[in-house]
Amino acid sequence: PPQPAYILRGHAAAVHAVHFLRRNARLLTADADGWAVLWAVASRRAVAVWRAHAASVLGVGSYGLGEEEEEEEEGVRIVTHGRDNALRVWHLPPAAEDGLSTRLPAEIPAAAADPKAPWLLHALAVNTLNFCGFAMCKAPAVLGGRSSLAPEEQRRRGDGDSEEHVLVAVPGTRDGSVDVFGLPSEKRLCSLPPLESPHTG
Repeated sequence: PPQPAYILRGHAAAVHAVHFLRRNARLLTADADGWAVLWAVASRRAVAVWRAHAASVLGVGSYGLGEEEEEEEEGVRIVTHGRDNALRVWHLPPAAEDGLSTRLPAEIPAAAADPKAPWLLHALAVNTLNFCGFAMCKAPAVLGGRSSLAPEEQRRRGDGDSEEHVLVAVPGTRDGSVDVFGLPSEKRLCSLPPLESPHTG
């Protein structure tokens, strides 16, 4: 069988989600105790460790700002979805990594205070009664899309709409239903009902 190029160790609980970001320069891992670890792929070392959720993490993801040069400067948005009924969006620019802990979850005593977390941009209360994670895509222009102004012009005007708009789908409160939220508005846009079972007999 294929052998791993290297093994990253540091989680004390089972790893439930992994995700490459920043053009594969970083790897995000998250575990059953709610911890998130951002690794530098080149050095194979942790560059940021924080408690993303009070319960198991179901999934992780990220979305950028659309322009590569701006993404490098501002950082991507990191999304974590936990069993604590929360979906959170974190802002972690490369420059902010130096201010966060690199002490790995396996090294942190259970009674210790949680380390500093990245800037929390958005927090959605969502259903997590099952083990289904979230799905995410860019929002079409008809649903908000993104400002047509260049990022520099948005900052000059104080537009506040420089963040990319995305859609997030999570399990609904009814079995088989799906709730769709918009970011950065944090509004629930619709709830898709469960498919009706075909009548037989």
